[in-house]
Amino acid sequence: MFPPAFISGEDAVKIPGRNILIVDDHISIRELIALLLSRQGHHCVTARSGAEALSQLKRTRFDAIMRDIVMPEMDGVAFTREIVSLCPQLPIMAMTAHGKEYTMETIIGAGARDFIWKPFRIDEFIVRFNRMMGEQEI
Repeated sequence: MFPPAFISGEDAVKIPGRNILIVDDHISIRELIALLLSRQGHHCVTARSGAEALSQLKRTRFDAIMRDIVMPEMDGVAFTREIVSLCPQLPIMAMTAHGKEYTMETIIGAGARDFIWKPFRIDEFIVRFNRMMGEQEI
């Protein structure tokens, strides 16, 4: 059971405050990140794929995106480029466990603001997320 701030997939609506879109094909990662960010007072919406995330972006205004790189239908590099073309100021944090296929330079070069390797430490994730959001407010 998730806190009331957690909204899944098609139930997404505009909620006052920060809305975070979490995109990962692994439900356990989506749920973990949603729980971590919900505990910090953020409203989280999840998507299983880049296509589902793009659909969410058409219906809801988001303040940030947390995005896995290796995904079905659309990889994280293509997805990041698409998002940057649509919403250039939207901060994106990319995540991956596939360091051999994707480098930090590739991901940041595509437009992500930050990048974290999976598995990650929870405290490191929170610090990086908060720093990214703090930079957004400057």
